[in-house]
Amino acid sequence: MLTFFNNNRYRTFNLNNYQRVPEWLVEYKSLTILLRIVLVYQVFSYTFFLSMLYISVKGDRYLMDLVDNSAAEGNVFYWCLFHTVSAFNNVGYSLQPDSFESFREHQNIL
Repeated sequence: MLTFFNNNRYRTFNLNNYQRVPEWLVEYKSLTILLRIVLVYQVFSYTFFLSMLYISVKGDRYLMDLVDNSAAEGNVFYWCLFHTVSAFNNVGYSLQPDSFESFREHQNIL
């Protein structure tokens, strides 16, 4: 029995009167909710860090020169997308010939 306080009166009801939900359905629903949370987190993270990196690169002439000399051949969006995914997944790949040595003096990138 479950009892709770409502409008200065006690009201009770029996939980046995309610139909039970199968355990596999509860687990399935929990997993679908968790999957949605993870997907939203991934999309938000990639979008946020991609936009921050893109703004940083577009605002700095030295970084634009580095992108021009990289394997991206001046395509700033592709360069930022590649490095965002690489950094978020902790892969460590870079389109720069000297990896990230060129960015030592740019703390907003590192």
